[in-house]
Amino acid sequence: MNIAVCVKSVLDVEKPFKLEKGFLKSDARRVLNYFDACAVEGAVQLKETFGATVTVVCIGETEDSEIIKKALAMGADKAVHIVASTADYSHDDVATLLHRYFETNPVDAIFCGKQSQDNDGGVVPGMLGAKLDAAYAGNIIGLKIVEGKLQALRQGDDGQCWIQFNDKSVISISNNLCDPRNPGIKQIMQARNKTVELLSPSDFQFTPQGVSFTVETIPVPQRNPQKPIEGDIAMQIEVINKFIAQHVGN
Repeated sequence: MNIAVCVKSVLDVEKPFKLEKGFLKSDARRVLNYFDACAVEGAVQLKETFGATVTVVCIGETEDSEIIKKALAMGADKAVHIVASTADYSHDDVATLLHRYFETNPVDAIFCGKQSQDNDGGVVPGMLGAKLDAAYAGNIIGLKIVEGKLQALRQGDDGQCWIQFNDKSVISISNNLCDPRNPGIKQIMQARNKTVELLSPSDFQFTPQGVSFTVETIPVPQRNPQKPIEGDIAMQIEVINKFIAQHVGN
């Protein structure tokens, strides 16, 4: 089974942030998104238990090569790095570029972390599944391969259920699936010899549309002039009851 895992980098949330001119700033390095690390771990565990080939796919800056090395050291077999500045990419841009990649490089299953630590959107996996016309399931907490078919345990609001995928699939992995491993020195050194294919958005004739906003000013409606209710508590209650009976009814 060929499994691809989509990964991205985020600022290290363990490091302090500061507010500058309304924006959060941090000197922290970028690290592998924790939810994506769970997806990598899930794919690697399938590989170790049932047999599979695991490819990491990353859209990101040149510096994101570090998180790719981490995923390879965790046990992924190879990686694809689509080098791009994604600061102005919308969720749809990311899903569209991934769609174009997987159209020409099909796999049996695509794993994604269920959300990212920087914006917690959690929408790209479902959008990618729709664009690929692939089966999609979210919040996956268990994985296995039975007779060559991927099965996933989904946590829903009312309980859990196993889902079998008979064709291509996109699934988003919950952090409750596993604890990502920390690779040792041996695994880190071995990762240096693994293949990382460098690509560009232009290889897929892709131009991001970016994020656009429509701002509309809505005037505040005028309120009727107010006046205080005078008298003691009993008189105030009587005035309020009369007002309710007149304007609201029984």
